[in-house]
This record gives sequence, structure tokens and C-alpha cells, in this order.
Amino acid sequence: ATTALDTIAIGTGAGDAITTAANNVCIGTDAGGAITTGAGNVCIGKGAGDAITTAANTLAIGLDAAGALTTGADNLAAGKDALLLCTTGTNNVAIGNTAADAITTATKCCAIGVDALGLVTTGANNIGIGDAAGNAITTGSGNVIIGQASDVAAAADVNSVVIGNAVTSAANGNVTFGDGTN
Repeated sequence: ATTALDTIAIGTGAGDAITTAANNVCIGTDAGGAITTGAGNVCIGKGAGDAITTAANTLAIGLDAAGALTTGADNLAAGKDALLLCTTGTNNVAIGNTAADAITTATKCCAIGVDALGLVTTGANNIGIGDAAGNAITTGSGNVIIGQASDVAAAADVNSVVIGNAVTSAANGNVTFGDGTN
């Protein structure tokens, strides 16, 4: 770090590209290793946030959490490979191993649970809560999926609400609930 203020870097390659970025915490091998001017980031874990350059206000905790993030700001990734492929997406929350790990540019998604919203790439404003919830969505947006293995009917579905265990919506814009295991 050259003129960075209030920055902590612990670990081989942690925060080693920081020039003027302030208020960053980088702990772990290569954590926050590419940050140059991005401020207010917390990267904890090997490879956590290691591609961030100018992104700000991102919290990445876990092995390779937000590992591809470069300029997307205001993201929270907690868990191994959470938000792994996100590059420029903003305002996303991914909690759980591999949660929202395929997001690249999607914004305002919330994935809570192991592999929740695991295939979303560009679909925005999706919520997936539960193990593998919303895993059929790739480009669809505005969906709310609550329940283990519950999902929409097609990858591009929009504005569907699905609640229950292993339940699948019937079509775009539908509200579906129950128990799909019966």
C-alpha cells in the first residue's frame, strides 16, 4: 500500500495492489489482492475478493468468496465460492457455500442457503432462500423462491413466487405453494 489509509492486510498477497484505497481489511492469501482504489472492502479467506480493483463496500468471507468481482460494489458474499463469478454485479447478498456462484452481472439478488440461486447469471431482483432454492433461474428476474429445492418452471421466468419444499411454479408470474415431495 502506498498512500492507503486505515487499511489492514495480513497474508501472502493480501491487499498487495492497494495504492490509494482506504478502509480495507484483507486477511488471507491473496485476499483483496488486486484492490487498487476500491474502498471499504472486507475480504477474509484465501482468494476472497482477490480480483476486486475498484469495487467498494463489499464484504467477502470464505474461500474464493466474490473471487471474480472487479468493479461491482455493495455486495455481500459469505461462504466458500459465494458470488464466485460475479464481476460487475451490485447490491447482491449471497450467504452459504456456492450461493449465487454463477452470477456475473446480476443486481439486487439475495441468495441464502447452500447453492441457492446457483445458476443465476444476469437475472436481477431474485430471492432464493433454502438449499438449492431457485436453481433453475438463469436470466429470469423478480422471482421469490422459498424452500429447499423449490424453483421456477423455466430459466427465464419472471415475477413468480414459490413457497414450500421441492415445489415448482407452473409458469411466469404464478404464485405456487405446497409440498412437491408428495
